[in-house]
This record gives sequence, C-alpha cells and structure tokens, in this order.
Amino acid sequence: MAKQPAYVLVTVDPTSPNQTVIGYDASFQDPAFSPIGYGGADVLGALAQGGFEIQEIVAGDDYVQYILFNKKFKDKEREALTEAYENLPFEPVT
Repeated sequence: MAKQPAYVLVTVDPTSPNQTVIGYDASFQDPAFSPIGYGGADVLGALAQGGFEIQEIVAGDDYVQYILFNKKFKDKEREALTEAYENLPFEPVT
C-alpha cells in the first residue's frame, strides 16, 4: 500500500472517570473498529502506536476533541494500530 495521510477525530467526555471516548471518526476504513466507550488515554495511546500525533485539541463545556494526523499511514502503521486496538485494556462502557 502506498503511503497516504490519515486523520482521526476522537471526542472524549472529560467529566467521566476515565475520559470515555464518546465520538470517533477516521479517514481510513481499516481497522474497522470504533473505540467508543473505551478510556480516552488508552485510545490516544493506541493511536500513538500507529504513528498518529495530536494536531489540535478543542474543548467545550462537556467534551474534548483531539484531532490526530499521520502523514505516512502505511501497512506497518496500520498493523501497529490494529494490534494496539486489540490490546485495549478494558471492555467498552455502554
């Protein structure tokens, strides 16, 4: 796969004990996983393992949004992200 830029938007609830992910949107299809309900720090850590870096943070009264970017999202980074998502430590809160 040719390198391609990738973006992710993660929205967390800053008032929940583990800053639960309440929104997620990615510019790529795979891995087909939604981390909604997982802890925000765990999800951001998984994205870091996939080579993503925080570009911007936007905060509101009841949310914090993280915009992340990876300028060379290739197979190696995709595999690292898939593995990190599979190893998230907790089941999602529903």
